[in-house]
Formats: sequence, structure tokens, C-alpha cells
Amino acid sequence: MLIAFVTLAFAGVVGLIAVVAADGTGSSVSDGAGIASFVFLGGATMACALACLVRGRVRLLALIGLGASGLAIDLGALGVWQSINSEAYGKVAGVSAAWALFALIALGLTLAVGETDGLAKLLYLVYLVATAAGGLIAAWLIITAGNSITDPGSVLGDDNVPLRLLGVSLVLLAVTWFAALAASKVERAVTR
Repeated sequence: MLIAFVTLAFAGVVGLIAVVAADGTGSSVSDGAGIASFVFLGGATMACALACLVRGRVRLLALIGLGASGLAIDLGALGVWQSINSEAYGKVAGVSAAWALFALIALGLTLAVGETDGLAKLLYLVYLVATAAGGLIAAWLIITAGNSITDPGSVLGDDNVPLRLLGVSLVLLAVTWFAALAASKVERAVTR
């Protein structure tokens, strides 16, 4: 729990410095919005991860979520403040933010569904596999992308199979997230 507070405190201090030291009003607002987006993503992931740890659910995923979100928050805040223009830095920040996002949606479903059996459990397991696949594909795309700072179009190719696989993973995530949630609620209503 201490790591969550330290990470958020660091981002808060760096964020305030970035906003106060910005060149103009537009820059200060955009810097503040950028840092806030990292903090909201990472903070939500941290909250879900801590709740899962307290409940003893998906501990490894919760720890991965804590680490990824902490890294995403601090690298994002530091990158905005210092205007870091490094491809390697951007890729590490991007991969950590992607894993924080995938961890958030997986941990959120874990909390929403709770302990399940039957169809809800099967859908939940399919969902976790799709989440892991999506996280791995997103990380691969970020790591192997060209220099997206100088050439943003280099991320997309003519027929990029990993992008198609990421799209498939995202559709499976959306469908199985809500299907597992609905099935768990139906199962609870039937067993009462």
C-alpha cells in the first residue's frame, strides 16, 4: 500500500511543478490534463489492485497492476514535466500504461464478478486469457513500433496482423466482460 502512496505523491509533486513551470496557460492546462490522465488510469488500477489483494483474489495480477500503474503514473508525470523526447522512454511508459489499462479492466471484473461457478466462471477465465493476450499484443506493438515521435504513421502498416489480433482481443474483452458480469448476477439471483 505504501508504494501506491509514494507513487501518487511523486506524481502530485512533479505534476504541480510541471503545471506551475509551464510556458503558458495552454501549456499548463495541457500538462495538467496529461498528468491527470496518467493519475486517473494508474490510481484506478491501484485501487482495484489493492482491493483484490485485500480479498486474496488474483494476487499476481494485482501486483502486476500495482507495478505497471505506478510506473505509468511516474513516467507519465516526469515525461510531461521534463518534455522527455526519447523513443525508449516513451516505449517503457507506453508499455506500462498499456499493462495498467489491461490490469484495470481485469481487476475491475474480478471485483464485480466475485467468486463464481458455471458459465460465469468460464466466461471470466476466457476474459482473463483475452486480457493477457491483449496486454502482450499491445506491448509487442509498442515495443516494435518505429519511432512514433518523429513518424507517428510508423505504428500502422499496410496489413498489420498484430493490430488485427489486438482488435480481436478487444472485442473478446468487451463481450466476455459484460457476459461474465451478467452471468454472475444471474447465477447469484438463481441461488438465492
